[in-house]
Amino acid sequence: MDECENHLACPGQECVNSPGSFQCRPCRDGHRLRNGRCAGTAPPVPDPPPLTPPPRAPPLPAGAAQVPPPPLTPRGPLPFPRALRRYRPPR
Repeated sequence: MDECENHLACPGQECVNSPGSFQCRPCRDGHRLRNGRCAGTAPPVPDPPPLTPPPRAPPLPAGAAQVPPPPLTPRGPLPFPRALRRYRPPR
């Protein structure tokens, strides 16, 4: 006779049948009861690595001027403003 066929023999524990007897065993750490048997659970998914900022450009040498890049449009950089082009005196 298999006493473990009765699902109430070991509620929440694994039932191990032996000749003329049975034992109830709790599941080990990392295991849980599935269909009357202790089974290992999938290993936990590791956390993703922390986000790091992109590397910074090296510092400019002393005395170097920092010139910002021109603003971009869908077709490329904006044209140089007319007011700042070379002045031509009227004729």
